[in-house]
Amino acid sequence: AYLGLGKQQLPTACGNAVKTYQTLARQYADTPQGAEAKQALAAPQPVTGIIAHVPSNPTPTIYLSRSADPGGYFFSNDFHTSVDAQSGVFRFASVPVGTYYLSAVRDTGAGTQTVWWNASDGSIYSANVTPLCGAHLPTFTFA
Repeated sequence: AYLGLGKQQLPTACGNAVKTYQTLARQYADTPQGAEAKQALAAPQPVTGIIAHVPSNPTPTIYLSRSADPGGYFFSNDFHTSVDAQSGVFRFASVPVGTYYLSAVRDTGAGTQTVWWNASDGSIYSANVTPLCGAHLPTFTFA
């Protein structure tokens, strides 16, 4: 019954579903439902977002990196995906739970252009991929 509650919460109250799954995985770990909850909490998740004013010739590749040093133009580029040049929509289908840095890279013909975005406090923006819920990133502007 508890697993059913968690599944019902997923579409509309993902944060509550995470708490339900965590309780189930902790307190009922020795049951099939507890094992299923534990497995679901550890599963990779989708990451989606939009980049406004994305260039189309060439269109950049979008990356999620576990480590980054923008001052040194270093990004680990652990995951990559394409971006739709018309809509700016991008989607990573399966990313492990964790914190990542978002960047875009394109070859301009005269060199490589690397773009990253900053958080409101001036630090490099980090995306948190959460259990069950994934990450729906804010809209970024390509500059």
